Amino acid sequence: MAAPVHRTQHVRFDHSRGWISAVRSGSPDKPAFPSATTEIYLDVRVNPRVTPGDVRHQFAQMIDEIRRRNPDLDLDWEMYGSLPGGMTDPENWIVQSCRRGWEEVEGRPYTTTPLLGGQTDGTLIRRLGIPCARIGYPWPPETAPDDLNEGLGGMGVASVADVMMATKAVAYAVVDTLTRTREELDL
Repeated sequence: MAAPVHRTQHVRFDHSRGWISAVRSGSPDKPAFPSATTEIYLDVRVNPRVTPGDVRHQFAQMIDEIRRRNPDLDLDWEMYGSLPGGMTDPENWIVQSCRRGWEEVEGRPYTTTPLLGGQTDGTLIRRLGIPCARIGYPWPPETAPDDLNEGLGGMGVASVADVMMATKAVAYAVVDTLTRTREELDL
């Protein structure tokens, strides 16, 4: 009897991240019969610095290398969905407002954001012509228990203090935005 694996495997591409999001093989009704095929589903997030085509090309190169190293392996793949990542100009008022909110709450100058990739609601909102930015709380530190750093680096896990920091920074950005003129907001 096999035990489930609780560890996420990350796939890295230039400026994009991916992980195994599902595996399908065999039949639970017939566990004694090995499957001839295993399907592995990857979720690769495309960030604004690369195109879905770039990631597709990098993935194809990775698969070619796997085939080269394992000539007896029958391997096929397809990309069945992709959307480019989105980004708001760093000089845009909303990004600057969020940055000021973060600096106000943190009490220190903002330095940089990790170059993460992702198809988020922010990307979809940007496609509607609405500039947006994200303020989040820090992911658990590497010194946190392993189960908190699993998957997306602890995404969805935070201390109350971290959530309060992000809430205050967002509140700052909201007040900063709502006290601007329509002209400043290009409305």
